[in-house]
Parts: sequence; structure tokens; C-alpha cells
Amino acid sequence: MKLKAAVILNLTHQLICRKYFLLLFLFSSLASVAQESTPGPLVICYGSDIYTPGKVPNKRSDYLQTKMVLASTSTIEVTYNGVPSNAQSAIQFAIDIWQSELQSSVPIRINAIWSSLEGNSLATTRPTKIYRGFDGAIPDIWYPVSLAEKISGQDLNGTTESDIEIMINSNKNWYLGTDGNTPKANVDLVSVVLHEIAHGLGFTSSAAITNSQGTLRDEKYLGIYDVLLENDQRVRLSSFADPSSELQVQFTSDKIYLYSPSAVISTGEYPKIFAPSSFIVGSSMAHLDETKYPAGNADALMSPYFGMGESVHSLGTILPAVLDDIGWGDNPSKPTVEIYPNPSDGIFKAGIHMPVTINDVDVAVTDLTGKELIHNTFFIQSPLNEIDLSAYSSGIYLLIVKGAGAKIVKKIVLLK
Repeated sequence: MKLKAAVILNLTHQLICRKYFLLLFLFSSLASVAQESTPGPLVICYGSDIYTPGKVPNKRSDYLQTKMVLASTSTIEVTYNGVPSNAQSAIQFAIDIWQSELQSSVPIRINAIWSSLEGNSLATTRPTKIYRGFDGAIPDIWYPVSLAEKISGQDLNGTTESDIEIMINSNKNWYLGTDGNTPKANVDLVSVVLHEIAHGLGFTSSAAITNSQGTLRDEKYLGIYDVLLENDQRVRLSSFADPSSELQVQFTSDKIYLYSPSAVISTGEYPKIFAPSSFIVGSSMAHLDETKYPAGNADALMSPYFGMGESVHSLGTILPAVLDDIGWGDNPSKPTVEIYPNPSDGIFKAGIHMPVTINDVDVAVTDLTGKELIHNTFFIQSPLNEIDLSAYSSGIYLLIVKGAGAKIVKKIVLLK
């Protein structure tokens, strides 16, 4: 996923020093672990019989419609099992969009199956395997195989196995066109396939409830997406006992969010997750909230239901941001510090981006002689929001940030 240039505007109090809070797990287990895999979690996507017109076109749909070639930064290979040829063209259209958005040197292999599914299920998807302990992985964290291969640069699954398995309900009245003009009695196949591929790439959760006990871990370990789940008090769900009745309460609270710094930078708020009062197996915790992101919303692609006549051919803002944060970004391991505005007449805002979250960062401001003016340690629960230099004279100062083994120095220009 191409990382967008970050414009640090109106960052929330929680964002600044918590970028990628995965380093908490990095320092908790420094010992190397052997590579291990297990089957990935299954996600179920449902349709609605209600006519919910809403069209969100892809920003480059004109290029796709005219068959102009988009620059691909990844390769997605599809094996079709029983998929009609006219449906294959709609699936390929969705794949073309993803190929130009993802970056990976390892081919992503999809097994698309056309089969009868029960009830109002539109499709089911799972990463065929999740991996931990590979080169570049955070210890004791599961990654979907396609992301693990992107990070490690290795074909972990082999050339004969698929990375993502998508089963599409052959019983549905699909619209197979690629223009997004979905009739009121049809479900748009392009939209659903775009959505399903996102699950296979990592927008998926292992959250489950059994006998009133919630669990977030798969085979004792967290998935990279589940690490980001928080409640409305900014408490990570991974901090609750697992399994526990407390997790069951969280999963059905309708107050779950993704800690996605990239999404906050782009939208100004944390993405709200679908966590209804009645837990829906394979759907709860693995989608954006339907009420918050309804049909027609720019980020409706990852909501849990697709209505009749609805089409979403855009990845939106939230989905690419979340994928960037779990490891699909151009260089997720590079620490950065961004200052806004710069120059300023006194108040600066700092975006401190680390590859993974840390417990604290050391922040100092000095003048050009090295004299220290401000020095603070900012903890996760008490992060930096702004730097106030209004008491100092106009000039050039240095912001020095230390954390995650990195030292970053940025010039600050104070103009009064």
C-alpha cells in the first residue's frame, strides 16, 4: 500500500506518541522464535435485501473502464473454481484496483470459488494461513500469509498454495458490470470482491465468543489486526484476560475502535468497528461500523453489509490507512517525525511515527548551541500534543526525539 504524505492537522491527544503501538510486544519477547503457521480466521460477509442505493466510484475508474494500464506494484494471481467467465471479468476489475494499490515483491495468490452458501451470505474469505516467527515479524504476532510474504520478501506458502480463499455465493443475483451502476435488484460483484480481498490481506479478526467467554487470541497469540483494537477509553482489548467475560462485554459494546494513527491523520478520528450487542460470528470485530459508514459513505467498503443497488469501487481512506499500519506501507520500519506548522509563531504540533509502539519517547528542544530548553518523557497514556515555544525568541531550534533505538533531529523555525 502506498503510504500517503502525512499532513499533521488536529492530531488527537492519544495519537502523537502511540504510533504503531506494537513495540510493546517487541520488547516483551526478544528471543527468536521458529516460524510457525496455522489456518487463518474465516470472515463472513452478508447481504441486505433492502434497496440501499449508494455509489462510490474509484478515483481512477475512467482508466479502468477504458482498459488503460495502471501501474501495478504487485502481482495478484487468481485461480477460478466454477466461476462463470462473465463473473471473472468483474473479479479481475477488482484485482486491477488492488494491484495498483499494494506493494509486494511476492505474488499474491487467490483461490476464487463459485459455490452455494447458506442464507444471506454473499461471500466468505480467509487468509489460508497466518504466520509468526518469520524474518521481519514482531515476536508472537500472527500475520496473514500475503502480508508475511510482503514483509519477509519470501514465498512462505509455496507456488502451489493460495494465500487467500474467497468463496462467492452462486445463489445471489449478482451485477457483473464494472461501471458501478448496480440495478436495485442486484448485488455488485466488484464491490464484494474488493471487500473480500481486504479481509484476506489482513483486515480480519480472531475475536470469538464461546460460553459467554470472549477470546481474541488464535493458538495463544494475537493477530496483527487485533493488536489495534481498543475501546472508547483507549484501552487495548489485548490487555483483558483471554478468555474472559470482560472480553465478551467488549465485543458486544458497540464501542470498539481501531488504533490507526494513519487513519487519524487522514480523517481526524479513530475508525469505529462493528461490535453490535449480539455477536455475529465471522462478522463482528472484522468490519467497520455499518451506522458510522453507511451506503454512499466514502469508507463504506468495509462495512459488514452490502445492500441491493449499492456499489463501492473505492478503497476509501480508512482501509488503506489501516493496512499501512499493520505492515503494508512502503517502509513501515522507518521512524519519522513531522512538525506542523513549521515555521510557527509559538505552538508546534509533532507527529512522532515509530515502526511499532513504544512505552515512551524522549523529547527535547534545544537552541543551536545545544542548550536544552524543554525536556520531557512522554508516555503512552500521557502523550505529547503540542510543543509551546511562545516564551522564546524568534530563531531556529532543534527538536530531538529518541525512541525505539532511533534518534531523530528536526529543525523548528520560530517566527514572531
